[in-house]
Amino acid sequence: MIHMRQMSSGGGVTAAIQDMDAMEEQGRIRQWVQGRLDQAIRILDGLIEDIEQLNLEERSRVPLAWQSRLAAIAASLPVECGDRLRAGISPQRLLDQVYDVQQEVFWLKQGKSAEEMRLVDLELEGLALN
Repeated sequence: MIHMRQMSSGGGVTAAIQDMDAMEEQGRIRQWVQGRLDQAIRILDGLIEDIEQLNLEERSRVPLAWQSRLAAIAASLPVECGDRLRAGISPQRLLDQVYDVQQEVFWLKQGKSAEEMRLVDLELEGLALN
């Protein structure tokens, strides 16, 4: 967060200009991050559509030929995917994994930290066990 500095008689204008420059830079970074998150959501939406098509075709497994595409998507995302996006599993299982990844991207877009996401996951797992 940018805090305005106390303006002294000698450097008030210079300090104000520096503060405005820093605020502009912070705004550009925030806009870039939001754009990257929006792009990730669009990529995942496209993947969801393709997986749903596999379901409509009653395919029992995601084709192994998809593995390089899934790996490229996972590498491009701003969240850790591990081995969640992989071919050779059922389309429904992959769809569930993609929805989990997409939820993490939505949480990032809302400003949630990785630690907050981890705590929510643990809480939800605890509720599922009860």
